[in-house]
Amino acid sequence: MNALEKNFDIMTNYNEVVVEHVAFNGKGKVAKVLVDKTLSIKEQLEKAYMLTQNIEDGWWNNELVTNISQENALRSTSTEDIMHINGEKYMVDMVGFRKLN
Repeated sequence: MNALEKNFDIMTNYNEVVVEHVAFNGKGKVAKVLVDKTLSIKEQLEKAYMLTQNIEDGWWNNELVTNISQENALRSTSTEDIMHINGEKYMVDMVGFRKLN
């Protein structure tokens, strides 16, 4: 797939979730995560959360995640961090997500 086809695929099949680290003296907006737009908003948030966890490797090494911070290595997304999607904000809660707008 060439770059034009890849960009078209991203534009038509994915939403972008911006992850903002707020908890633990967060670093601000740290990641852009591509998620399947056919999923519900809750499922898209869950996918972005899962993709920004440091489990077997740093989350910034995932093809669907872009590190937009000035740091080379960052912590996993955590409770109280914010996820931005479709012009709305959601806080990572103890269980699930709480809409802030």
